[in-house]
Amino acid sequence: MSTDDSEETTPAEREPDGTVSEEHTEPTDDPGDSEETTTAKKGTTSTDGISVSDAAVYSLIGVITGVVAWLLIPLFGVITAYAGYQLYERESRNIVGGAFVVVGLLPFFLWIGVLVQALLL
Repeated sequence: MSTDDSEETTPAEREPDGTVSEEHTEPTDDPGDSEETTTAKKGTTSTDGISVSDAAVYSLIGVITGVVAWLLIPLFGVITAYAGYQLYERESRNIVGGAFVVVGLLPFFLWIGVLVQALLL
């Protein structure tokens, strides 16, 4: 009973005289390279294991602080603008990021204008 070792080895493992050297073993995957690890690095994981992307977090922060900036405290517009900048820079969300910057800085600069006007009168 003869065995054919050609299926188990690669041509690079053959000796010049045609004999096969030692058996070739395939490298196993490193547990650190799993798909779960790479997705966890990209987003934020909550305690119950639900993965939330950074874009969703910045969008939520931008919406909440934008509403607060327009209705209550214009200083929160700076946070909205920062969230928009992060969306633009990190997540490549150009339109949404630019809209957050405008929506955030507009009430802030209007508030600064009102303060300057009140100080000059």
